[in-house]
Amino acid sequence: MSQSGFVNQSEPVAAQGAPGPPLEQYTVVARRYRPQTFAELVGQEHIAQALANAISTQRVGHAYLFTGARGVGKTSTARILAKALNCVHGPSPTPCNQCDICQMISAGNDLDVLEIDGASKRGIDDIRQLRDNVGIRPSRARYKIYIIDEVHMLTKEAFNALLKTLEEPPEHVKFIFCTTEPTKIPVTILSRCQRFDFAGIDTVAISQRLRQIVEAEGVEADDAALELIARRAAGSMRDGQSLLEKLLAFGSGRLPWPMCTTCWERPATNAWRLCWDIWPRGTPPAHCRSWPLRWQKGWKSACCWSNFWVTSAIAWRQQPAAPPVA
Repeated sequence: MSQSGFVNQSEPVAAQGAPGPPLEQYTVVARRYRPQTFAELVGQEHIAQALANAISTQRVGHAYLFTGARGVGKTSTARILAKALNCVHGPSPTPCNQCDICQMISAGNDLDVLEIDGASKRGIDDIRQLRDNVGIRPSRARYKIYIIDEVHMLTKEAFNALLKTLEEPPEHVKFIFCTTEPTKIPVTILSRCQRFDFAGIDTVAISQRLRQIVEAEGVEADDAALELIARRAAGSMRDGQSLLEKLLAFGSGRLPWPMCTTCWERPATNAWRLCWDIWPRGTPPAHCRSWPLRWQKGWKSACCWSNFWVTSAIAWRQQPAAPPVA
């Protein structure tokens, strides 16, 4: 436990200059600092409170649908809910994270909590196998929980095969669906689930969580640098953590703000020069526009000026040459 109160699930970081752990033992930041309780969820306090109250009042539904953009905590919330229901000291809104069941669920290896990739196991045969196994009671936990990620990728026939089981599952079965595209899920499935929409995470909240991570890692970081990373994450905590890890490797123990601007920021005043240099080489205009334009909160003016200069340069380049003067 670090001084910031944030739980680091990895081994302690080796001192500078000392040999670190083998590469095959390294776990990325986004996995090591994954939320383990409802209280650690960032930006989804309304969902955490609703699920915690449902457990406390014994009003847990048999099917949940978590929707939202990438990296906002859908799968993490599904695992926390599974731990809260199956914890040895539960059902409880605050799983202990110490018992064998909680630890196995956190690692994704528990026999009674099945995480299914809807993109690869999307056919009717896969759902038929799931339906046949639903009747088997859990081996040691309280509930058998099916977490289906990217559930919108299931075929129409697979959804139809799941309808009856989803409407009246056995008492020991819970379903948790996660998706980034709820519009692709049939209405018949939506009507059988309790839906929770995960919002994009605020820039300030992402910056605060990144501050906790760098403190736990023993790295010095400027507040401006963390704020820039949070803006680049665009509401996705996982994207912010991935960008932070990239800079941790680049910075060697320190994260100054100028280093971040060198890695990412492209000044709006250079947009015209960038288009001038790239356009004669055959780069499509759409690609030219996308590079200098990064719509971020607080940078509206810069993006508008970038758009103006790039569009003007492309239009000027596309004009036919003037005829020679007689």
